[in-house]
Amino acid sequence: MKMNKFIYVLGLAPLLAGADTAQLQQDVVVNTLPACQSGQYLVYQGGGVTCQTIAGGSLMLPNCKGNGQILTSAGNGDAGGQLTCTAKGMPSLSGSDITLINTLETDIMTIKTDITQIQNNPPGAASVFVGETAAATLYNGTFAANGATGIRNAAAICAAQFGAGAHMCSVYDMYSSVVSAGQNPANKFNPAANLPQAWVYQMAWQQPLTTTTKNEPSAGLADNCASGQYGTADQGWKGTTVVWEPLQYNNQMALKFPGWGGGAVPCSSMLPIACCK
Repeated sequence: MKMNKFIYVLGLAPLLAGADTAQLQQDVVVNTLPACQSGQYLVYQGGGVTCQTIAGGSLMLPNCKGNGQILTSAGNGDAGGQLTCTAKGMPSLSGSDITLINTLETDIMTIKTDITQIQNNPPGAASVFVGETAAATLYNGTFAANGATGIRNAAAICAAQFGAGAHMCSVYDMYSSVVSAGQNPANKFNPAANLPQAWVYQMAWQQPLTTTTKNEPSAGLADNCASGQYGTADQGWKGTTVVWEPLQYNNQMALKFPGWGGGAVPCSSMLPIACCK
């Protein structure tokens, strides 16, 4: 009895496995393949091609197409086992595999949330100089206005004149303003014009130049008028100011910070505030 094409193709799997390929090709070309009976398949054995009975009876092909499943072999080999239909996408996972997948999914969602946060709230650019407070109102080291004092109030004074987010410049804000002048429209620093002396914030833990100081001499208060809470001279604390003007030795424009390091700007001095945003 002639076997259908599927039986021949299926039979080639055991036939090829472990066989001498050259000898097998010669046998196929020179010899006539035997006609296997129903329920048998071709196998290369003992130097020749013979028919072997399928273990367990005849080979029946279930129709998996109609129910959307896939043809699967279960048992000992493709020909010697049992062909059955299996539902698609139904793998068996261990508990550890499921835990790993859930962990990775959680990590991916966390990363997605972080990326969204960065996209919606990008890091702010460095603050740049937007101007000095009006010369008509000057401040000592307490930055007193509207019943409040301190560096927070200095920021409120700047915000009232230059908009929300403005604050008293730090030494490093002024550096950024100089190096980025002309590159950022928000930067109002003019390298070609003198900048009058104004208060800025600095903290360098410089010791005040006085023997009368008794309160917290190493707390970083000597460069910023005790964080804007000191406007006299009894403790010897100083404030830091900024100036942009020519150097004496070559007349080139430069940043100067009078008062930094316990210098000559008493906290009782009345000056404008340099504001950055």
